[in-house]
Amino acid sequence: MQVRIAKAAEKATTKAMDAASVWRKINQAAKEVKGIKEVKHVSGPGEFKKFAVIGENFDKKVMPFANKLKEKGLEVEVFQPSKEALEGWRKLLKEYDGKQIPDQVVREQKIFKENVIWREKIQKEGYDILSTGGSGKSTF
Repeated sequence: MQVRIAKAAEKATTKAMDAASVWRKINQAAKEVKGIKEVKHVSGPGEFKKFAVIGENFDKKVMPFANKLKEKGLEVEVFQPSKEALEGWRKLLKEYDGKQIPDQVVREQKIFKENVIWREKIQKEGYDILSTGGSGKSTF
């Protein structure tokens, strides 16, 4: 019985050390990307083996952060909308000219619907979801 407990404790200690090592990589990557103040673990199993990165400002924060994680040897995925969805979203952004787009309008967009499907997929596949943050005003 003691051997079994010792093995379980050793396994738990190793898992905690592995998670700490991964978090050091995550924090280092965050420091290397301008504009990221904090990275949060939004959801997921807490296994820290594969990650999905979300947040506002895709081109300046999300993608650079995801790329830094990949450079550090981590498995990372980000949402990649279809060309049609992205074109529709850009058109809408232009139409609203910097003003906040109402939630009901956002939820009707192809890009939002694709994002919901993607998020469900990564959750089912056991990804830990990291957020680079945002203003808190976005429906996404």
